[in-house]
Amino acid sequence: LDIWELPVISVNGAKADTTVCAGRPVTLTATSTDIEPTSWSWRGNNVGTPTNTSTASTFSTTTGGESEYMYVVKASNSHNCTDSTDFTVYVNALPRISLTAPDEVCDGTDTIATVKSLDNKELLYEWDRSGLFTTSNRKNISVGTNDITVRVSAKDENGCTSEEASKEIKFLPNPELSFVNPIDNVCYGDSVTLTVKDTSNQTTFYWMGDKNNTKSTFTKKEMTELTTFTVVGTRNGCTHTQTRNVDVWSLPTIKIDEAPKTATCWNGEVNLEGFGSDIQKYAWKDNRATISRNASDYSSENTKTYTNLVEQTTKYLWGMDSHGCVNQDSVIININPLPVFSISGDTIACKDERITITAVKDASTVGGLNYEWKDKYGNVLSDNDELNIVITKDTTLYVKATNAENCSKDTSFHIAMKGIPAIHAVKDTQNVCKDDPAELVVTSSMPDVVFSWVDARTGANIDAN
Repeated sequence: LDIWELPVISVNGAKADTTVCAGRPVTLTATSTDIEPTSWSWRGNNVGTPTNTSTASTFSTTTGGESEYMYVVKASNSHNCTDSTDFTVYVNALPRISLTAPDEVCDGTDTIATVKSLDNKELLYEWDRSGLFTTSNRKNISVGTNDITVRVSAKDENGCTSEEASKEIKFLPNPELSFVNPIDNVCYGDSVTLTVKDTSNQTTFYWMGDKNNTKSTFTKKEMTELTTFTVVGTRNGCTHTQTRNVDVWSLPTIKIDEAPKTATCWNGEVNLEGFGSDIQKYAWKDNRATISRNASDYSSENTKTYTNLVEQTTKYLWGMDSHGCVNQDSVIININPLPVFSISGDTIACKDERITITAVKDASTVGGLNYEWKDKYGNVLSDNDELNIVITKDTTLYVKATNAENCSKDTSFHIAMKGIPAIHAVKDTQNVCKDDPAELVVTSSMPDVVFSWVDARTGANIDAN
């Protein structure tokens, strides 16, 4: 009786088990020590998995999820002797990952993509940033600043590689803010208006310090110091901040040289002079209204003469410096009254008659007056309020009265000289008989002559008896 040896079977070179990653193909190859032709039969024994069979010495299949897969192989030789063995395939689950990154980000933002192990395992990641590969254990990575597709896969300690996760990231353009007609300096106390623009009309604005202002223009009144203006433009959620420093120029110093030029006599004149630091141009004005900064409103004249002043008035001087800043000074011009007086005295005098003329101050004039009497040739006759003079001909006298404010008023006084009447007898001789009537008659070449006789009789003719 011959005893045939049973075939000895080994799978994949040895009677041992193997480990693979889930979803990966696996090929099992059986070998036998029997040198005779051998037939094979395979059977899979895995709960929940369909039975797989094959009649070849090689068996291929694709693994499912994480599990243990048992396969039984049976070999038969020509003597119909059989042997069988089982072989276990251990299937490791693939690592599971999730990739987190925004769909859209603002241009210039250093965006981070983050990967997470859903199984809380330590994994080795392979990143692909539009063809730029990086392998590391980092769980996040910078994706740059341009539109990009980020891909990542992970390998665990079993060498199993996850499904690839990917994310497309679009970069949105930021607003491009710029100031229209940017301003660097303004004069002290002036307002400043800044206007900003963007390449898109869909941008909204926010000015620091004025949360309610969403317009492209911002105005600040009465600038007094260096100020930084900040505006934020927003478009599609992306922002751009622009700042502008505006400094303040000090106003020029300007002064009207006052004393002793702030008062004048009625209908008099005043000469004013202005000066100041860094003053380039001047403008004299009769009112306080703000003057423009148009250079044509100014001149280089720093002096001004005002004439025919009859009431108190205020004069203003504006000065413009090299920056175009203006400042003003003012002066009040008071009007001192002229003295009021009258002349008392005879206006008619006989030849060689001495008369007295008096200047009389009016009650409305306060304080004393100084007088000066002159003839028509300018000769000073007296400096008192009275003038004593001998009349030798028709005479016009001139008198000037001056008050404490040195205001003067001139007037004239005319004195007509009366001539001495010439008397002529109608008959210079007349003879009459004793006791006869006699009449004396005189005449004069001057009209309205009154005749007086030594015996106190009057008239042009008298009875000589």
